[in-house]
Amino acid sequence: MNDLNGKWNYSEDFGMGNSIGEVTLFHNDNTLKAEFVFTEKVDNGYEIRVEETCIGEIADGKAVLESSEVKAWNKEGELVKYLPNNFEMNIMSGTKIVGSSYDQDLVCGVFIMNKI
Repeated sequence: MNDLNGKWNYSEDFGMGNSIGEVTLFHNDNTLKAEFVFTEKVDNGYEIRVEETCIGEIADGKAVLESSEVKAWNKEGELVKYLPNNFEMNIMSGTKIVGSSYDQDLVCGVFIMNKI
């Protein structure tokens, strides 16, 4: 298995907008922890900054990560409600991951991560 530790660029498109940011991965044996920091922009002009920590297991080149903590702020710096995500990752190589995310409202997205 490739060493996935380190910083990754993160780009996601979902039905109502997109997210751009960075992910720090902590890879130890079959455990994968991810710390996401991204800006989510919705088509109606709504924009928030999100920090989300997820953890999961790697098996057969794939990982499913569940959110363990999430915080979000609007443009004015006020905390806002944000639904936690689950991330299904396909580890293409030690430098590229592609996958999908979904929340409790079944808002789904497709993302790409490239190692920095």
